Amino acid sequence: MKKLALALVMIVVFTLNSLLVVAGNEGIQIKINDKLIELDVQPAIVNNRVVVPVRAVFEALGINVGWDEATKTVIGTKDDLTIKLPIGNKSAIKNNRNISLDTPATIIGGRTLIPLRFIAESVGAKVEWDAKNRIVSISTESTEYQVIEVNDVNEFIKAIGSNRKIVLKNGEYNLSKPKKEYEQNRHIRWNKESDGTELIIQNVSNLTIEGIENTLSNIVTESRYADVLTFENGSNINITNINAGHTPDKGECSGGVLLFRDSDKINISKSRLFGCGTQGLTLFNVDGLTFNDSIITDCSEAIMSIYDSKNITFRNSRFNENEGNWRFINLTRSSNIVFDNSSIFDNKTISQEDEKSFLFYTDDSENIVLRNSSVYNNDIPNFIQRMNTMDLEENTFEDNKFDSNQISSFMYNEMGYNAQLDGNYQIALEYYNKAIAFNPYNDAAYNNIGWALVDLQRYEEALEACNKSIELEPNDAVPYVNKGNALFGLGRYEDAIQSYNKAISLDDSIKFSYYGKGKSLIGLEKYEEAQEPFQKYIQLDPEDPDAYYYLACVLAELGKYDEAIRYYDKSIEIEPQFISSVYGKSRCYAFLNNLPEAINNLRKVIDVDERYKNLIMIDEAFDSIKNTKEFRDLLSQTLISSR
Repeated sequence: MKKLALALVMIVVFTLNSLLVVAGNEGIQIKINDKLIELDVQPAIVNNRVVVPVRAVFEALGINVGWDEATKTVIGTKDDLTIKLPIGNKSAIKNNRNISLDTPATIIGGRTLIPLRFIAESVGAKVEWDAKNRIVSISTESTEYQVIEVNDVNEFIKAIGSNRKIVLKNGEYNLSKPKKEYEQNRHIRWNKESDGTELIIQNVSNLTIEGIENTLSNIVTESRYADVLTFENGSNINITNINAGHTPDKGECSGGVLLFRDSDKINISKSRLFGCGTQGLTLFNVDGLTFNDSIITDCSEAIMSIYDSKNITFRNSRFNENEGNWRFINLTRSSNIVFDNSSIFDNKTISQEDEKSFLFYTDDSENIVLRNSSVYNNDIPNFIQRMNTMDLEENTFEDNKFDSNQISSFMYNEMGYNAQLDGNYQIALEYYNKAIAFNPYNDAAYNNIGWALVDLQRYEEALEACNKSIELEPNDAVPYVNKGNALFGLGRYEDAIQSYNKAISLDDSIKFSYYGKGKSLIGLEKYEEAQEPFQKYIQLDPEDPDAYYYLACVLAELGKYDEAIRYYDKSIEIEPQFISSVYGKSRCYAFLNNLPEAINNLRKVIDVDERYKNLIMIDEAFDSIKNTKEFRDLLSQTLISSR
């Protein structure tokens, strides 16, 4: 009886909930561009929001409908637009950006219903609800680009929308003093702050705000706690000839100047962002922003903060006379950020904790580039929190509180490293020497010189550079590895092994220490001892075919041919074109008197590189099969094919 009672209660509750959802929904109609659309299920009102059948509305708007069963997600695609709405989730995804929803997508009567306003606004459509006649009207906005000239703040706010260029004809637009009737613009909303209101511009695309050229137009707010302009869910936003900040006087505040959230394709040009905004630019989840010929100045806490964003470029711009506590340029969980041909100067810390104050703070960020720029007269203790997150290219550093020479030295060392990776050894050496000119104690630059000279087989010079690096930093393992490589190149195998052993004692995770040690032991014909370093090499990098190849060579020298073949096979499995391993296998099969496999592998070798035929003829490994018909036939075919 208790189970029956519980079941009845659950049925009643489910029925009541269903009634609450659909009550009053009968007769709701949907018009798209003044045309009624046919529906296979009625729209509903959930949490005072209209939800509509997904397929009918998507298709009427030209959106292709998809469904991901694994994640229970509705997927809509149109041109470069992708919308994902997980069932029951109050967050949607538009072009990889998360968008909050008042009401999640839901399933009613076996059909998926989605929040109407979000879908309509995502494709740039207007939505109206006629409560009296119970009609939802959706009209697709014209893609025709409008140019609207405005003369005051009220006209400016009224004009905000998609596919338009707003030209500001007068000098100042105070966002603290608009008329309230323009709050009904669906592309704006107002956030209440303790000392006023904050304008939020939302769901717009292809919008340009352009001020008076040369003199600039002022967009200001009197609210100290408000950002001057905030954009949410915007795309292709252009701001030019604008002077934006807080008014009337400089003072303490907590609002910034420009803030972009969940947006892409932003362009700011010929503009000035000024204090007392806490910072000039704030980005959350932005993909693609260019900041050209513009300025951030006189801010009270930082220059900018960029979170979870990518593909951001600052060009021909300057950042000057800003104050801050710790992170002047804060780059957090972001990537592909470039500062090009710009100036960063006269910025000053107000923090009393020098160890926490950085010009650049790059937390969990990558591919940060500073190039062709000037960094000078900054009263900031530290340049960057993580030096290896930034590439420095042809910059100048002067008169900063942090050590400018040290930064320049690091920059040229990094430039040399990149040039060496590209095979430009002479240019690399020039950069390394510049690094040392700025900082004679740059041990990394000496080490890199040694590395480059080893690659150039200038072993005596390489040895000298490595010794200098070790002298400056005796606890760094890498110079000992390069020193070992130089000694190996000189044939000084015992000395090389000592250097590799020292590197291992300092850092046993560098695979090249074991690689060099193993090869040096081979040079000394100490094959039994050579096994261990190559086995350790494999432990550190099980996907490097070289490790298996050299261990196989050692085993072959010890007469362990079957075992050697297994390691040759492993190197070939990783790198099918590893022809040296194929040749090694053929030698092992010859020693094992396995004529078919020896010939088969030799044929593979010759097919790739016929030069091996000369080695085959003199290699003693094949002495036992040289008089066989199969070997003579192979050699004959090779000689004929090479004529």
